Formats: sequence, structure tokens, C-alpha cells
Amino acid sequence: MKKALFALFAVPLVLLPVILLATCDLYKLFPNADDKQSMACLSINFGGGSTSRALTTDLAQAKVDYYEVIFKAPNGLCYQAEWEDTDGTGSGSITIPVGNYTGVGGTNGAGAGAVMFAGIGDGKTLLAIGTISSIEDYYSPIINSDPLNAIIKSTTKSVTFMLTALENDVNDTNGSATDASSFQILSPTAYSTDSSTHAIYKEGGFPLFYIPAKSPFGYTADNEIRPLYTKDDNFITGQYLVNCTNALFASLKLSGDWSVSSPSSYNFLTHTGLTGVVGAPRKPEPNAVLADGEFIFHIDLSGASANTGYCLISIDAPVVYALSPTVKKAPSYANGSPITWHIRGGIDNANPDGGILEEWDQVEYNGKYGSLGGAVILAVGLTPPPSP
Repeated sequence: MKKALFALFAVPLVLLPVILLATCDLYKLFPNADDKQSMACLSINFGGGSTSRALTTDLAQAKVDYYEVIFKAPNGLCYQAEWEDTDGTGSGSITIPVGNYTGVGGTNGAGAGAVMFAGIGDGKTLLAIGTISSIEDYYSPIINSDPLNAIIKSTTKSVTFMLTALENDVNDTNGSATDASSFQILSPTAYSTDSSTHAIYKEGGFPLFYIPAKSPFGYTADNEIRPLYTKDDNFITGQYLVNCTNALFASLKLSGDWSVSSPSSYNFLTHTGLTGVVGAPRKPEPNAVLADGEFIFHIDLSGASANTGYCLISIDAPVVYALSPTVKKAPSYANGSPITWHIRGGIDNANPDGGILEEWDQVEYNGKYGSLGGAVILAVGLTPPPSP
């Protein structure tokens, strides 16, 4: 991975207040349980952190308004709760079997464990992934802050998750260094921004990626069989990186295929705005577990509305909890499905991503704040300006 969607929760904050449950009728919820001591009725909280993009903490916290938590229990069943954050605390509740939930359930389907997903309820844009950071007991003043000893007892009062953001950084730094742009053109060679010799140009503060008007062999989305990917000059190839340092990123898999599309007819004042530009996904394949956040695609210009001009493209990758297609959903704990979240380039995929902007041209780009945008600007069939 090169670099960091949104570093919203990178360092700890003061833990949020615990919401206690007034009642918890475990016999009614789980009539087959031996006794109440076999189940725990918990409140769920999260810890947070700061941003590394132009998003402010207040804005980020205002945008994150929906949560899902899944506990893979020692009995092999998965227990899920989801809720909209209506009071700004992020807190919810769930009832699960007692036992050891020490995080190993997040990868490879082994053992018990727990994971939290956090994002925007409208459209289910995923922004962060959480792991257990502390456990509090009703009858003990000691808070267990050892994530490697996540023991849930019948007397457990609350569980707090620490969220790690999905990150990206579309910028004008080329090459493969850690601060390089999380979007790159890989081929053809004459336009390859993953090379240290090819610049990424900016206009109005927004990174601008130049590509030829069409690939040499007139590539279309249907003339290559997946999963073949070759970096060669026969194709216009793009790469988008979404990073998450939380190992539970691997508890997600693609829910079908992901897409690359031109989100809108955008009003570029200096060049024609193109529509009909799409991407043909190459990596990862449909239903793959996300070992990393590297999305590679070929760019198909066969349906473009003009031969030259600017266009926006953005990614949309539907993802779902990978370890079980069925979960017991609170509050009834009937069988259901986990949430299908979406990994996108930003909060607003219909507007350009300006990365970490200090200045931008609000007239040229319709007054949109690029740090919230999730689309990349392509300059199709245009000549880059001379190097300074």
C-alpha cells in the first residue's frame, strides 16, 4: 500500500459515556439458553481520533452516523446489531453468548472475535473499521483494556471499539513513495504516473491525470477475460488504493463486482465535460476477500461523449462481512444478512477529490470542496503542460 479515505479516528479520544440497558430479558430472547449466566447483555461504544485530511473532526463525526457490530461467538454463530446514531454518541446494544472474543475471528474464519463497521447510513459509505479496545464489568472498577484478552462475562457492562479509518490521498505526487497519490495511471508508459519521471498536473488545486484519447487496440470492457491483468501499453490502466491499517479489513469481502463509472456531466469551464467513460475492473475479482485495498481497472473510452476533454471517474466497491452470510440480528436475533457497505473514493462521489486542499478555485469547480469529493479528474486526449 502506498498511502493513506478519511483518517477520522486514528488516535484515542476520551471514551464516550456508557448507555446502560434498562431491561434485558435473556430468557425471552434466548429460550434455549441454560440460564442467564450463559449470555451477556452489553452496551457498545466507540473511541475515536483526529483527521489527516481537510475534513475536520466535527465534520467527520457528523458524517459518521451508522454503525454495525458483529460478534462471532465461540459457538460459531454470528450476532449482529446495527443502529443509526441519533444522539452523537455512537452507542448501541447487543446480547451475545459469554466467552472469549479475542479478535482472531476477524481473519481466516478462525475462532471467535468481533468487528465494528462505521460509516454514512444514507448509501452505506464505509469510513472506518473497529476492534475491541476495552471491556467494562458491572462489579469491577478495573476496565480491561487488553484487546488480546477480550473475555465477555455475564456481568460485562460494556464493550468499547477503537475505530481505524479507511484512508486515501489523491494528490499530485507521482511515483511509489509513501506520500504518492493513491490514484495512479499505470499504463500506457507515456502517461504512467506511477513512474517517478511522469508528473501529475493540477488545475484549480485539483490533481489532473492525463490519458490518451483511446488505447492503441481500442479496448472495450468485454474483450478480455478476468482475472488477467498485465501492465502494458495496450491498455489504459488505472490503480486506486484504499488503505486501512486495521487487520480486520480482511473480514470484508466484495459483494459481487465493483465498478468504475463517470458519475455525472460535470461543468468544467476550460474543457468539454465527457460522459460515458467507464472502468472495467481487473483486481480484485468478484466476491474476493479484501487482503488489501488495491483496485486495478482498465479505462474504457468507447462510449465517451467526445474524443477529448475532462471527465470524472469514481470507484464503488460493495463489501460485506466475509465470515458468514447469515447473522442473528438484534433485537429479535432472527436470522438475517449483514449490511452491504460501499467503499468509495469519498463522501461525495459525484464531485472531484482535491485531496488535502489549502486553496482551490471555487468558480472553476462550482464551489465544491474537493476534500469531500471522491471522483478523480481525467484529462482525455489532451496535451499536458510543459514541465516547469
